[in-house]
Amino acid sequence: MGDLRGARAQRLPGLLRVRTRWAAEPLDLLRELRKLKPAVVHFSGHGAQSAVGERLPGQSFGHGVFFQGADGRARFVSTGALDETFGAAGASVKLVVLNACYTEVQAQALLTHVDCVVGIGGSIHDDAARNFAIGFYGGLGERESVATAYQQGRAAISLEGLHDGDRPQLKVRHGVDATQLILAGDPRANTTVERTTAAPSHRSSVDIGILTIRDDEFHAVLSVLPNRAGVFTGSKREYTLRQADAGNGEQYMVAVLRQAEQGGGETLDAARDLIDDLAPKLVLVVGIAGALPSDDVKLGDVVLSTSLHEFTLDASKTGQDTTYAAPAGRLNKALAAVVADLAFKKDDLGDWTSDLPPQPSVSWTRRGQLYGPAVWQRGLRAKLKHHYGESSTPRMPVYVAGPIASSDRLVRDPALLFPWVATARNILAIDMESGGVFRAARERCPMLAIRGISEIVGLKRADAWTKYACASAAAFTRTFLRMRPVPIGLSLMMERPQ
Repeated sequence: MGDLRGARAQRLPGLLRVRTRWAAEPLDLLRELRKLKPAVVHFSGHGAQSAVGERLPGQSFGHGVFFQGADGRARFVSTGALDETFGAAGASVKLVVLNACYTEVQAQALLTHVDCVVGIGGSIHDDAARNFAIGFYGGLGERESVATAYQQGRAAISLEGLHDGDRPQLKVRHGVDATQLILAGDPRANTTVERTTAAPSHRSSVDIGILTIRDDEFHAVLSVLPNRAGVFTGSKREYTLRQADAGNGEQYMVAVLRQAEQGGGETLDAARDLIDDLAPKLVLVVGIAGALPSDDVKLGDVVLSTSLHEFTLDASKTGQDTTYAAPAGRLNKALAAVVADLAFKKDDLGDWTSDLPPQPSVSWTRRGQLYGPAVWQRGLRAKLKHHYGESSTPRMPVYVAGPIASSDRLVRDPALLFPWVATARNILAIDMESGGVFRAARERCPMLAIRGISEIVGLKRADAWTKYACASAAAFTRTFLRMRPVPIGLSLMMERPQ
């Protein structure tokens, strides 16, 4: 539902109450239709002409949409399943907006139960989808009819110079006049707007949420944030509270959470719970990651995510290489500007490595220390010699900003990375959790991954470097917070990920 961001930011005289459900799972649709009895249902995500994944008995594939599965993977929901769901629980719904590619067939099917449905016959760019939502819901909020708001949504695409061939199409049920269908309430008839459940008092006091996955990551973060502020027990999880230096003599309130186990699905749930319980202004994923062989990144360095590529959907055909759909999620623009400005604030950052322990040694010449295809080992050997050979110049860790790849697979085979690199170039680090946090946090609050490099794919992992990378990521996190990435007491307006 990310492309509702602009619509929610407008001050509208008509009464439109927007309830969002992030990274929704299939059963969430049925549950919320029963609970909220909405007049409008807006879907923003991915549509499909055919399913990717396991076919269930009795399920008819052809067209559908993707929801979030309980395991963090994309879950295909067929047109037939959507039709059955709205038939069973969608009596209150007057309008459905399928603001996703390849949803015209789904829109036509839903007309059996819904007066008006917006769908898209082909593909549509994210910018065009967002602009349509801004124009369309702006019109609805001004108490324009569905037909007029639809025209305003299409005009919003044109005004930005966007020329998508397949624009949203409005479909109207037989016997319904969309020019007379007005969905926003009249503010003169009801001046009391319903509030959502009141936020607990602790929510406003937490500025930063930090999510860690491993026990050593958790304790490394606590060691650099020694000012204790108690423990808070949320709806499902317990958070360790710390105060952190925010510069100019002020303090952030930080909540640190260690999730129960590794993997994108658990991370998605943990990040959801953290945001629901505490409403932080920024979520950081702090810990370790692997890296590809590189001239620029070595063990102990810290990678800040400028974008996230999720490698969780793959499609392969007999006789062909596996390919991946790796949608890129980019930083919130305000946070991206903070990260970019770090390059000009080296004096302010200071020597953030001063408290780190001595760096472990690196060895790669013994039998069994390198693994993977021969071509990978040759390239890795050259990079290791560049960083750690006799003629190399030792250096302390540095931070770099760039793309991070996230997958629910534990990468131990370098050959797995070949199609990844072909899909998303310039990847600096690889982890299993950042993608889940990004999906949970999108448009609810900014998020950033801060990853210490604990291993290079193709080089046998050393426990000493795991410990060092935990300390490196935590040390940079402390320094990053001193740069005050988000204001104390204010929230950032999120943008739809590109």
